[in-house]
Amino acid sequence: MKLSSLIQEMKNKFSHVAVLMGGFGAEKEVSLNTGKACAKALSEANYKVSKIIVDNNLLEKIQKTKPDVCFNALHG
Repeated sequence: MKLSSLIQEMKNKFSHVAVLMGGFGAEKEVSLNTGKACAKALSEANYKVSKIIVDNNLLEKIQKTKPDVCFNALHG
């Protein structure tokens, strides 16, 4: 299978990506910046993107958003 075919197959399966960012640690601001950059790149690659700020309600946020996959942009 060609790489381009594999990438297209992945986009078809995982078209909605939730980017997890922020968190509770000292590197929260770094994580927010990383998450924003990742979300922008994924959006430019034609993925549906939901940015999720990690807090005590993470599970509820993921259940409400219903992404195909989560991208971990947390630091620390």
